[in-house]
Amino acid sequence: MEREDQILVRHFMDLSRAADERCMDTFSEFLNIREVALLRKTDLPGGRFFLFGGSSTSERVVAAFPSPYTEESEIAWPVSLVRVTVKGAKFLANKFTHRDYLGAVLGLEIERGLIGDISVSEAGAYIFCLTRAAELLVQELREVGRAQVEAEIVPLSEAEQNVHLEEVRGTVASVRLDAVIGEVYHLARGKTKELIDAGRVAVNAAEELRGHRELREGDVVSARGFGKFRFVTVEGATRKDRIRILVEVYR
Repeated sequence: MEREDQILVRHFMDLSRAADERCMDTFSEFLNIREVALLRKTDLPGGRFFLFGGSSTSERVVAAFPSPYTEESEIAWPVSLVRVTVKGAKFLANKFTHRDYLGAVLGLEIERGLIGDISVSEAGAYIFCLTRAAELLVQELREVGRAQVEAEIVPLSEAEQNVHLEEVRGTVASVRLDAVIGEVYHLARGKTKELIDAGRVAVNAAEELRGHRELREGDVVSARGFGKFRFVTVEGATRKDRIRILVEVYR
């Protein structure tokens, strides 16, 4: 195990131990897919943990290590949602990307661990963050690229209301994870294999290194750098015995 991973594992154990011994809920910063996979393999002193990133589809998540007396439904998650609105129609036409918004946030010297998923919308973006960073974003985030922006804290539910799902149909030889990713994002087999081998693919928010895993209805797949989709169903077969699939891509 690399030194960085060893430090993170010790941190998970310290948080779990504190929750158990002090009877208080403790929380990590936002974790990526690889870090969540590491957490799942850790033998925690308190035994329990829960994950939440602000929405049902969040890829970056906070880990809660509850006290022995706390149920999951009672956890007060330290996660907030900041809506960023771009001012000026001419700038909206620029279609700022996830990278643009993340760069603007990190330019404020806010640590990456304080920032969760960033969902780009037509009018700007939604940024999940730890609550302690939310006010700083509202006060300091004034520009993205060359555009003036306005930031405000809004209810977490607003991000769910602005999720857009686009139906995409295709055909695959099988419903293996690698085959479906390749079809959805038009990737060659070698590129898909690289993504999976590098730990950049997750199924239902858990790192998945098995390209041969068969997807089931309802599975949510994320491929870092490409996006996220939900495997809806198999719709039948073609005359050449390929499988017709329907997925919903998050936009």
